Amino acid sequence: KRDADDDCTEMSKSACLQKIDSLINVYQDLEVAGELAIEHFNYMDKATDATAEEKMNYINYALSKWGKWKRMNILRNAYSRLTLPSYLVDLGSCVQTPNVERTVEIRQITNVAAITMTVTKLKTKEALKIDVSNNDGYSKIAKMLMRETGVSVTHRYIGIPNYKVSCDSMKMPKLDKGVYLVEFTTDNKDMRPERMLLHVSDMYALTEGLPDDNLRFVAVSATTGQPIPGAKIKLTEDLWKNNNRNNKTLTTLVADK
Repeated sequence: KRDADDDCTEMSKSACLQKIDSLINVYQDLEVAGELAIEHFNYMDKATDATAEEKMNYINYALSKWGKWKRMNILRNAYSRLTLPSYLVDLGSCVQTPNVERTVEIRQITNVAAITMTVTKLKTKEALKIDVSNNDGYSKIAKMLMRETGVSVTHRYIGIPNYKVSCDSMKMPKLDKGVYLVEFTTDNKDMRPERMLLHVSDMYALTEGLPDDNLRFVAVSATTGQPIPGAKIKLTEDLWKNNNRNNKTLTTLVADK
């Protein structure tokens, strides 16, 4: 029966965990003690003061001692989860000004030996609203890729334990105006690439509320703040519906001087 301190999140302060370990000490020669080991790990898995290394060490210890217990696949599955190859990339804004340095944060890396970032320019003069994270979206822009412009950066992670969660960052090359595909791949061929579009532009649209529910749109240079006569501003339905599913153009405005 669980004690009232089940909600305690620190192993060092848990009376319940101490009782589990006391029972393990008494019955450790029995195969059924594997069930107590599962309880110990379940508590450990939720604790705030247990590191990934400590969890892995306990799993290996428990499997070596009570590996024949009928429910020990719970710990084997936990081992697989803790060592699951994964990474999380934060590109930041999908729009930037030309020829500026940009750092891409890799917030989380687990059991990945190498990550490659490739930046490739697309043959288009228009902004694109396409979700390239899936195969359907990627197929729509694949023919636009100017592959000769591709620049790649690879970071390798040698000697890092397969359970350790780490982080990193990559420097993106300075880019001219245009639309680019930013693609991340790993040494693990079973992991699908992470893809996103990056728009590099000096143009910026400002809006100003006017009486009678009118809006004034102003096209300016993002670096100088000066107006851009002749700039085209396309208004689409998703501006008002807060989604990207319906990209129907309502009207196109042309900026005056």
